[in-house]
Amino acid sequence: MTSAPYDAIARRYDSAIGDRTADRHYLAEILDRNGTMQGDLLELACGTGEMLLSFRENFRLTGLDRSAAMIDEARRKLPDATLIQADMRSFETGRSYDVILLLFNSLNQVPEADDWDLVFRRAAQHLRPNGLFVLELNMPAKLERLAGAPARYHTSGRDHYIMEVARRDRPGPIAVDMHIRIFTPASPDHYELLAETIHEIALEEDTVRDKLAGCFERIEVRDRQAGSDPAGPRTEVAVFTCRGRG
Repeated sequence: MTSAPYDAIARRYDSAIGDRTADRHYLAEILDRNGTMQGDLLELACGTGEMLLSFRENFRLTGLDRSAAMIDEARRKLPDATLIQADMRSFETGRSYDVILLLFNSLNQVPEADDWDLVFRRAAQHLRPNGLFVLELNMPAKLERLAGAPARYHTSGRDHYIMEVARRDRPGPIAVDMHIRIFTPASPDHYELLAETIHEIALEEDTVRDKLAGCFERIEVRDRQAGSDPAGPRTEVAVFTCRGRG
């Protein structure tokens, strides 16, 4: 079986990422502000299910991820959720949803810009009329900064995490390779190396808006790090909210 991104590091992913409390609060504020705090919720690229945990009291949960290893981790946390291994460019769940989430830099890791249209179309087809689609993206300013920065290193427990980002020489939007290495204890005297390379691109805000406009309505975008401020040229992480048609 062909491996998917994150298969190699799935079992140590949560340790590497660290605490998600601030992310949960930010997302809860978005849902509350948009009046969508119950119903059916689908998270695309749900990973280990860490964000879905926040909403198990109010929503019927579905998570989808391309990585079988990530889905296995999510099942341990969310035995009552519907968890599906599938590609978000071509998925079909047979259901519709009040809320669909695509968070962090997950869409950035779809390395062809034309394929973003496929993701948006699939999401729109699964979103109920007036349902809420929340999209979080790394913007070009962030990839520019990461590509020029030294390697990032941190520890979590006994795990050691290193990420190096290198710009890819290719035409089109800015693209980078994220080289992730996790050294995790295999025995009292030895460490195991878990390694993964993630490819990522970033598109300009106007380009993303145009793509979303083909599938959704009432598109708003904010600078994640500046709270309620609109996104701008220096925005590193943008959050787009859209409504389903109909």
